[in-house]
Amino acid sequence: MILTAISIYFNLDRRFQIYIITKFPLYGAGLTKIEDIALVKERLNIVGQTNKIMVAPELIPGGDWFNSTPLTIQGLRGKVVLVDFWTYTCINCIRTLPYLHDWYEKYADNGLVIIGVHSPEFEFEKNPDNLAQAIIDFDIKYPVVQDNNFSTWRAYNNNYWPAKYLIDKDGDIRYTHFGEGEYDKTEQIIQELISEISGQKPEDQIANVIYSNEARTPEIYLGYGRGDSFASRDEEKIQSFKFPSSLSPNQVAFSGSWFVGREYIGAQIGSSLKLDFNAKDVFLVMRSTDKPVKISVYVDDVKQYFGKDNQDGEVTIDVDRLYHLITIPQAGRHILRLEFMEGGVEAYAFTFG
Repeated sequence: MILTAISIYFNLDRRFQIYIITKFPLYGAGLTKIEDIALVKERLNIVGQTNKIMVAPELIPGGDWFNSTPLTIQGLRGKVVLVDFWTYTCINCIRTLPYLHDWYEKYADNGLVIIGVHSPEFEFEKNPDNLAQAIIDFDIKYPVVQDNNFSTWRAYNNNYWPAKYLIDKDGDIRYTHFGEGEYDKTEQIIQELISEISGQKPEDQIANVIYSNEARTPEIYLGYGRGDSFASRDEEKIQSFKFPSSLSPNQVAFSGSWFVGREYIGAQIGSSLKLDFNAKDVFLVMRSTDKPVKISVYVDDVKQYFGKDNQDGEVTIDVDRLYHLITIPQAGRHILRLEFMEGGVEAYAFTFG
C-alpha cells in the first residue's frame, strides 16, 4: 500500500501506463478499467462542473481525417467544441452516436463543432478503410480523426471509451463525461457554452431518450491478453477443446479446434462456443479471415432468428465490426451456442444490453 501511494504521488503509475500503451498499442483498452486508476477517480470528482477545468490540449497530428480537412483546437477558438473519444466496435460508443447526431444537427449552425477522435481498441480498427466504412454505416456527418497511436488520447489523459470533453470559445475544457448517460446534462452545457458566444441560449427543447441497459453480464474479451472468463485455454497456437459438463454464470467455453491469440480466438472448421449470459441483447466483435462466412446461433439449444444481424438463426460475417447476435424479449439467464462450421472467423469480445 505504501509503495502504491508513493507511485501515485510521483505519477509513476501514469508514466507506466503511457509507456505500456506506446510500446504495446493493442493494450490501449487496459486503460479503460476506471476502478483501477486513481487518476480517473480524481477526475470523476470534477464531472458536472461548468467552470474552467483545464486548457484543452491540442489534437495531435498524424491520423487521417474524415468529413473534414485537419482541424486544431487553436483554430476553433470562438466555437464550442465537443471532443468525443470513441472506437467503432464499442457498443457503449455506438449507443451514444444518435445523441451526437442530434446535437450536431441542432447546434452546428450555432457554433458547435463535434470531433470524433477514433482511438482503436483492436488492431483491425486501425485500418482507415474499415473506419471509413463504419462512418458511412453510422451516418456520421461530423469530423472524425484517427488516433491509432493514442497520441491525442494521452494528451487528454483519457482512460476509456466513450469520453466527452466540452471546450468553450476560449479553448478551455468546461465539462467532461465518461461513459454513457447524462445526455440531458451534456446538452444543457452545450447550450450554456453556445450562449457565451452569442449572448443568447438556444431555445431547443432538451428531451433525450433514456437508454435502459438490462444486462447483468459484463463485457467479455476472448483473446488471452484480456480474457478472464475461459473454461479452458492455451495461448498462441491451435488447441483442441471440449465443453465442460456445465457452465458457471458469465463463463465462456469452447469445443473443437481454436487458435487463441492475444486479441482474439480463431475458429477452425467445425468449432463451437458456449456462453452463459444474463442480458436481453448479445453482441460480438468478429471478422472473417478471407471470404464471407456464416455461423449458426442457438439460444438454449434452439436455433434463434433474433438480432439485427441474425437471419433465420444465421449470421454472415463479411465486415470487421460488431455483430448483433440476439435480442430476447426479456432479459434473463440463457446459454448461447455458436457453431462455426466453416471456420475462418476471428472473435474478439462479447458485449451486452
